[in-house]
Amino acid sequence: MKTLLLAAAAATAATLAIAQAATGAPEPRAVMVVEHGVADYEAWKAAYDGALEFRRGAGEVSSTILRDETRPGHLTVVMEWTSLERAASFAADPALEHGMRAAGVQLPASITLCESAAALSADICGARVAALR
Repeated sequence: MKTLLLAAAAATAATLAIAQAATGAPEPRAVMVVEHGVADYEAWKAAYDGALEFRRGAGEVSSTILRDETRPGHLTVVMEWTSLERAASFAADPALEHGMRAAGVQLPASITLCESAAALSADICGARVAALR
């Protein structure tokens, strides 16, 4: 399942990279894949959308939400970042955990960081998996 999700994330990241090149958006240098459950998708989505400026200010370039059709409360969020350092800093920020809890995220969440969209593969990303509290 993890390999399938990473493959889907790689395809999503590649599509986003093409779209960003066409629009002149900053070229992403890192990818963060976050997996977690939510009790109420609509409430979580409203909180996620409300945090857009916070994420963009931290270095997020784009994001895509993937929902598991067999488990609608299980989400995979693929985010592209301006740098691995900024993505790692965001993942370690206590405000992230606070916001996730407030949005109804069922912790722990799995966070995987990768150097770039081109590097998104099970072999490279598998070594960089962290659980958010």
